[in-house]
Amino acid sequence: MKKHLAVLCLTAVLAAALLLAGCGKKPESAGAAAGTPPPAATPGTAPLPLRGLQPYNSRAWYVEKIDMEQDKWVLHRYDFASAAVSVLPLPRANEYPVVLADGQDLYAFYMGGALAGAAIYRGDPDTAAWDCLLALPEGNYIYAQDPVASDGQALYFGYCTVSSDPHAVDPVQLVRFDLAARELTTLTDWEGPFRGRLYGVWQERGKLLYTRRVLAENCPVEPEIGYYKVENTQELAPWLSTVLYAFDPQTGETAELLREEGAVPTLSWQLFADTLYRTVPQHDGGAALQWRALGADTAGEKALDVPVSLSAVYAQDIFFFGAPEGKDTLYVYDRAAGTLAPSPLRCLRKGEDRCIDVVCPAGPGAYLVVRDRTIREELRRGMTEWDFYTATVYPEEYEIISRAGLLDETIPGRPLTQPEGWYN
Repeated sequence: MKKHLAVLCLTAVLAAALLLAGCGKKPESAGAAAGTPPPAATPGTAPLPLRGLQPYNSRAWYVEKIDMEQDKWVLHRYDFASAAVSVLPLPRANEYPVVLADGQDLYAFYMGGALAGAAIYRGDPDTAAWDCLLALPEGNYIYAQDPVASDGQALYFGYCTVSSDPHAVDPVQLVRFDLAARELTTLTDWEGPFRGRLYGVWQERGKLLYTRRVLAENCPVEPEIGYYKVENTQELAPWLSTVLYAFDPQTGETAELLREEGAVPTLSWQLFADTLYRTVPQHDGGAALQWRALGADTAGEKALDVPVSLSAVYAQDIFFFGAPEGKDTLYVYDRAAGTLAPSPLRCLRKGEDRCIDVVCPAGPGAYLVVRDRTIREELRRGMTEWDFYTATVYPEEYEIISRAGLLDETIPGRPLTQPEGWYN
């Protein structure tokens, strides 16, 4: 672990070296983008084919891993068809990226910050041969851990320049990155004490969705800025709301879709295929699933017999977590049949009996799940070739399980074959 930390401290030096080597030909475009209006849309312009990027596509799931022996970040590709795992290189071995898939393209986002440069690379999903699209010097930040959107011609994400004053809130911009021209364009500025955050896309309308906390005009309390953020949010809570907006990147028009009162910085809803979903508690001790189409004024509701919370929404199933009699349980809601059932599948998580975790869809009618997280001790090399220490690790074991197998433990799954020498 000491060695790991020491490697990560080299981030700023290596980022600067890459910039000097000429990676990314137009880093100045970020500065030129400030104040640039969005492109004008002509009457009757078709909606942009927007979609949200995910760490998986129809063929594989991609996850960043640290190679403790070689002190570098690598990419693991979990193939759905072959149930095999391959290790692929990353463009910057000593920096942590966010890797997302857009169809048959991979993007590695290096978020940057006050002491590190931000960058975007595009790679092949099978070989991860990377091309540097954008490299910015230290002091720039890409919000790649928030949703990132694509229309096939450009990427859309939050971006800011980091102030040297920690008592100032850095203004965040919603930007468009043209993949062919390799230029950033500012679509809108989120100025003020509360930043906006990209939330997703409205596919039918070709609009970007973002959330922002809004302070009522009659609030008698002034926001107090601490370390790059508002420190007195609890004091401001009675006058705070979180608002969901729809933004048209072709016209610059913004419309409010939903407003929730209170200091909670995120919406209580999850977005899937232009519909919002959430669970709410019921007076009888159970819960209800609510859904609301984007742009609609009312929500549909279905009562559930058990107290559950929403986990994830997919095309065929909705997953919930519950704890009947204190035992955490995964519940599967079949969207076509309208039925809710508990999954009998269990796993060891740090030595405790727990329900399985669903990672993502793994092809038609199947899901990738974490089957076990067992405890194991391993001998690790330290700072020198003579330095060794014992580390406690929790190797993750993955399986591809059919929809029927989620509810029937006699139906076998397909364990994924791990590369030699890897424990997770």
